[in-house]
Amino acid sequence: MTLTKKGNEVIPKNYKYTEYERETIVNFNDAEENCRIYTCNKSLQNELTKKGYTLITKDNNSKTFEVHKKFISFRTVEKVETKKDYDKTKVEKMQAARRQKYQNSNKN
Repeated sequence: MTLTKKGNEVIPKNYKYTEYERETIVNFNDAEENCRIYTCNKSLQNELTKKGYTLITKDNNSKTFEVHKKFISFRTVEKVETKKDYDKTKVEKMQAARRQKYQNSNKN
């Protein structure tokens, strides 16, 4: 068995991370223009590679990229819709459609 040292950990070379262990970390500060993205997510690794971002480090399961901060954005969500809210909205839409149909039939 071949071992790889990652930080303070020693892990087997062909070790597969669990879903919980496959994390993505975006690290930046006010002093620097670039940020670092460490990720074990293969699709994100492929996307960052295709876009030509600078690869800093690479190991068996993860890659670290350097990206200008202007390419990083955070979206805010006013309200996360729950299933209950969705069902309520669906019912309200159906009721509005019935009212509209009723009003249209009375115009004739």
